Amino acid sequence: MAIVFDKDKVYMETLKAFRCLIDSEYQAGGWLPPSREMCERLKVSSVTYVKVTNRLVAESIAENFQRKGIYIVPEKYRAKKIGIVVGNGEESPYLGSEGLFTTILQSIDKTELVPHLIQASPVSNIPRSAMSHYVSGLIWISPNNGAFPVIRDFQNTKLIPVVAISITPSNKNGTPLDEIVCITEDYHAMGSKIADLFIKKQHKNIIYVGDSWFAELCGLTSCLSAAGIPFDSSHCLGNHDPKAGQLTELINRHKTSGLIIEGRERRLETIFQELSALPGDKQFEVLIRDGLLINNLIKKYPKIKLLGIAHRDIKKCGVAAVEMLVNHLNTGEKMRSTQLSTFTIKE
Repeated sequence: MAIVFDKDKVYMETLKAFRCLIDSEYQAGGWLPPSREMCERLKVSSVTYVKVTNRLVAESIAENFQRKGIYIVPEKYRAKKIGIVVGNGEESPYLGSEGLFTTILQSIDKTELVPHLIQASPVSNIPRSAMSHYVSGLIWISPNNGAFPVIRDFQNTKLIPVVAISITPSNKNGTPLDEIVCITEDYHAMGSKIADLFIKKQHKNIIYVGDSWFAELCGLTSCLSAAGIPFDSSHCLGNHDPKAGQLTELINRHKTSGLIIEGRERRLETIFQELSALPGDKQFEVLIRDGLLINNLIKKYPKIKLLGIAHRDIKKCGVAAVEMLVNHLNTGEKMRSTQLSTFTIKE
């Protein structure tokens, strides 16, 4: 339990005991026994008892009536909350993530639960924050390596159920996604769809403007190789902004007929500029990712021959995470890691 409660251990253990007590004996609400009796039952000081009950009052789990005591609110009147953690939970998070955060909020809004953003520093204090705010479960968006011991501790102690959503492939940093309940994208389905498109169009030499490790992870390398199309790390430009002429040199070296381009609009425009400067007989069919400014770029660079626009619907992961957690909370249904196909190509 060292990772979960690295400070205020007595307070946190008492809060945990109170949660168990309320869940088992006070579903219909009711008055707590006198504070002295409760302190003896929980084996805590009056200071700790008051601190914990004040926390319950702050979260609208209990009400404190002068001269009467503490009344536990009936379960049907309590706000049942899903906590949301982003990244390592330590800083103000960027909530873009292709609409993922908004989708999670909208999915929770369709249930009888309410969302609560959980933050703490260091990340090992996330369980403390989650317990203090009386959340029933957690959705953890894009946990980093430092978060995984905390998530595993949640699971091992059965403290609060957690569903993680990973939008970064595990092979990149060795993240042990198989050790936790996690919603991930089916990256291999992504690679096979890209390869099938270029194979269908009879391309023989392809350049990938992205990282070679991802081309291998998603199966792009193996799918193209199985079709007799030469493709390895030498056909990958990397995920950095290419220097002037670097892409052209790679195209000429491999006698390229098609390009797969990863990256946001600024990087894409740099690449489009270089491609548009090539002679008309050296324009290649290009597959790009969807984005906010894609239509403007297409109009600005009419020489670019688009083979297709790829789209990642990461929102599916948010919907699946909420459904899984809510079903578990409502019915006890076991949570299991799931891969989702999120990738489509519009030709």
